[in-house]
Amino acid sequence: MSELIDIKKDGSFRMDMDDFNYCQGLTMTNNKFAKLFGGPPRKPEEKITQREMDIAASIQKVTENIMLKIGKYVYEQTGKKNLCLAGGVALICSW
Repeated sequence: MSELIDIKKDGSFRMDMDDFNYCQGLTMTNNKFAKLFGGPPRKPEEKITQREMDIAASIQKVTENIMLKIGKYVYEQTGKKNLCLAGGVALICSW
């Protein structure tokens, strides 16, 4: 995780964009990302393996960590106990 993203206490984060290609190319990740994760991305027609499931689970865990930090920060700043989240990211977090 430390090679891809820096997460601050308030939930803000900075990604190392050297591993990603979606801002300037036609793919989400690049060769540096593939090297870090032990191989190229799965082709759509290929079977999903444990590797892809592990990567997805890791992304889920990091996302939940960020969302919890954001929630805690909002609570510290506002004192409000109720927080409403909406959108795709909020829907995939299981807390």
